[in-house]
Amino acid sequence: DNFASDFITETPWNYKSRSDMEQGCEQRGTGARDLFLLNHFLTNPLPSPSLAASINYNPLLLERARRCEAEGRVVTFVAVDFWSLSHVVGVVSELNAERVARARSDNDENDDAEEENES
Repeated sequence: DNFASDFITETPWNYKSRSDMEQGCEQRGTGARDLFLLNHFLTNPLPSPSLAASINYNPLLLERARRCEAEGRVVTFVAVDFWSLSHVVGVVSELNAERVARARSDNDENDDAEEENES
C-alpha cells in the first residue's frame, strides 16, 4: 500500500495528447483527501522534451490549474516532465500570489464585518 495515497489524490498520469489532458480535472483514487497533485505531462509512449515543450507553458498550465481549482480541487503539487523547459515555477508563483491575495481580501472582509457588528 502506498502511504501517499492515503493523503493525496491526483489527476491521471498517462495522458497521450493535449486533448486528453483538457478533459477536466478528473482524479485518480477514491474518497476525499486534503492534497491534490496536478500531473501535467504527456507520455506517448515515453516522456520527451518535445512533448514537454508542447504543454508546459503559460497560459496552458496556469489555465489548467485554475480549472481544477474552479472544480473544487486546490492544487497542492504540480508535476511536469523536463521542468527546465517549462513555465512551472512562474505558474506556481502566480497561483500562490493569487491565493495570498484572496486570503487577504477574505480577512479584510471579515475584519470589516466584525467592526460593523461592534458598532
